[in-house]
Amino acid sequence: PVVPVTSVNPYLILVPNLLSGFAYILAYISGFEFILAQAPVAFRGLCMGLGFTTFGCGSLFGSIAIILPIQLSYFHTTGPSELSCGSLYFLINTLVGTGGLVFFTV
Repeated sequence: PVVPVTSVNPYLILVPNLLSGFAYILAYISGFEFILAQAPVAFRGLCMGLGFTTFGCGSLFGSIAIILPIQLSYFHTTGPSELSCGSLYFLINTLVGTGGLVFFTV
């Protein structure tokens, strides 16, 4: 059984997430600035598209890597529940989105 945690100080969650988000934004901006600085003029659009695709796929696979173990553990211990059902639909949508991305990219 899953026990909800209700006595967590919100600042313990907020501050690390804000710092992580700020670091992600800085890495995102500096990564694209590096791509624009190093790519030839004729290939800048292609390199930007590949950069967006790389960041998007990394985010997608990271989400799947987080959701899939949770989905499997809930389904294994409690059977189908609301959380595992929602996670299953999320997983199906991400797989369909990835298939569409690969299909239209190639």
